[in-house]
Amino acid sequence: TNVTASHTIRVTFAINVYTIGASSGAEGSISPAGSVLVNHGSNQTFIFTPTTGYHVDSLIVDGVSEPAAASYSFIGVAADHAIRVTFAIDQFTIVASSGTNGSVTPSGSLVANYGTSESFVFTPTTGHHVDSVIVDGVSQPPSSGYTFSAISANHVLRVTYAIDEFTILASAGPNGSISPVGSVTVSYGS
Repeated sequence: TNVTASHTIRVTFAINVYTIGASSGAEGSISPAGSVLVNHGSNQTFIFTPTTGYHVDSLIVDGVSEPAAASYSFIGVAADHAIRVTFAIDQFTIVASSGTNGSVTPSGSLVANYGTSESFVFTPTTGHHVDSVIVDGVSQPPSSGYTFSAISANHVLRVTYAIDEFTILASAGPNGSISPVGSVTVSYGS
């Protein structure tokens, strides 16, 4: 204003820098985390790493729910942003069933959390016994139950029952006979 002498003026410019607030829930992490500074027009990718036995449950970007994914990228950043990721435990299905003349408890389709154990009890009806135990298509020794430990996959359990059988040893003394003779196998209740 009111110039009466020579002057020099110089101006410099700096790129706009924006902040992306990045946070995560328990059982996992986001990288990078915290207040991440990003230059105007730059891209910034965030990677989500759940702990073993967990998965990305929700992803919230600027208050809006996004599809769960392993990462998220901001492209051409021109404003401040916020990103939050949460994690949930993996769950698996165990389908347990039995044949006739007995039951398995619990039965049906059960949901089990990662790393937990689930026990099943086999109960034959009177006069029957456990004939076969099939776990994920593989035959196991007959038993009164089965336990899945440290669950980390889906499973199928099937138990079948068979009727109890008994042996009657039949023999006759001199001067007569018995029929049938020898070891005779008879089913329960027959």
